[in-house]
Amino acid sequence: MDFGDDEVDCEERLVQVLRVAHRAVVICDRDRNEGEDDRSLIIRLTAAAEAVPQHALVLTSCGREIENDVKSEAILKVLEEVRPKYFLKPKVDIEYEPYAIGKNDAFDLVVANAARLSGGSILSKEQQDRVKSIINQRKNRIAERIKELGLNEPVFEGESARKAQQLVRWLHSDPT
Repeated sequence: MDFGDDEVDCEERLVQVLRVAHRAVVICDRDRNEGEDDRSLIIRLTAAAEAVPQHALVLTSCGREIENDVKSEAILKVLEEVRPKYFLKPKVDIEYEPYAIGKNDAFDLVVANAARLSGGSILSKEQQDRVKSIINQRKNRIAERIKELGLNEPVFEGESARKAQQLVRWLHSDPT
């Protein structure tokens, strides 16, 4: 749920969420802290959650987006599976140059910039936008695959692992 997508006050939106789930976790992407509008939204949302600490928790990702908090080996392994390998209209095969995703990168943009037409030609702006769009559409699938990978090994490290542990402790705590 995007707390800033309309004119409804974030406190009211949090109440709406709590009507459905009496213990809610809101994770904000760190890049939302950069703009004045987003920063004030996060401050208000955090204050609203602090008013009901047993029912709501607000965390901010360490990386630009929550996906940047996942170990690069895990995200790259999953992206190998889910990134587009061709376009249907017109039928065009896509290859990828090696790429690395850093803490402050938009991973959809990094993947799109690494995409090449079969044979090595650079994608057009429209084709790069299609790759970014496909990656964004597949975020749930990416998360599911990372979750499956996480059953065998931790996918978070450093500050991200500490925040994940904090979240798990909060979820297991008694809300009364």
